[in-house]
Amino acid sequence: METPPARRTLFTTLLGAGVVFLGAMGTVFSLFALLMAVGKPYAVSHTGLLDVLVLFILPPGTLLAGIGLILRHRWARWWIILLAAGLVWLGVKDLIAPWDADPAFGGNSGPAAETLQRVRLVQSIACIGGGGAFLLGLLSPPVRREFRKLTDDPPR
Repeated sequence: METPPARRTLFTTLLGAGVVFLGAMGTVFSLFALLMAVGKPYAVSHTGLLDVLVLFILPPGTLLAGIGLILRHRWARWWIILLAAGLVWLGVKDLIAPWDADPAFGGNSGPAAETLQRVRLVQSIACIGGGGAFLLGLLSPPVRREFRKLTDDPPR
């Protein structure tokens, strides 16, 4: 017997649309970065594996995950959960790490340095809050029901 499909939540639809938009913008940026890498290989001579992942794989994957989220694919929900957990991790890491560890900011003092410190604090809190809100929404019972298997496996 087939179970009825779960109601679509507004949260998942809006999050999927936002992820599609941001994934599309990131993919365009990735294409420009790829053109730069092809045209001027010396410009990316210090690119590591993590940089390649973040610049060239993550944005198109996120665009596809946004489409998958709108279409209610289970893998897309887990991809976005991983991204939201990464966002929380970045915020926490930025709060824990000393802000002046970056050589670009180290040794500076005065009002400009204090402003940079405040901006970094607000960014960290926004990352933790936003990522946490996405995690709570994606792990909520209505959204979990929305992404459950729609058919029961036959008994073996």
